[in-house]
Amino acid sequence: MDDRGIPSSVRIGAVLRQMDAQFIPYYVLQRGNEFSGTLLLSLLQADRTVKILSERRNDQNKPVFTKLHKEESLAPTDADEYIRRAISRDPDLWVIEIETKNNVNPFEQENSF
Repeated sequence: MDDRGIPSSVRIGAVLRQMDAQFIPYYVLQRGNEFSGTLLLSLLQADRTVKILSERRNDQNKPVFTKLHKEESLAPTDADEYIRRAISRDPDLWVIEIETKNNVNPFEQENSF
C-alpha cells in the first residue's frame, strides 16, 4: 500500500489503535504535524534502556526505521536529552515512546501502515 497521501495523524493513529488492541503500552510524547510530521520512536526495552529510531522511506516508499545513535541502546536520561534536541530542531516531529517486549517495533509489523 502506498501511503504518501495519508496524513501522518491517520497513519500513526491506525498503528496506535492496533497497539491498544494488543495491550502494548505507549505514550505520545509529542504530537507532530497532522499531515506530514516525521515519526521518531523511543523503544523502552525490558532492561530499561532505550533505542531511538527514525522513520525513513526506502526506494519502494515503504517505511523503514533507522537507529539514530551509535550505541546499542541509551540510558533513559540520555534518550530524553536526545529527544528534546530533536524536537527543538523539528517541532513537527511525532515522538512515540513504546514499552517493547523482545525489541519489537509495532510500526514494522505486517499489518501496520
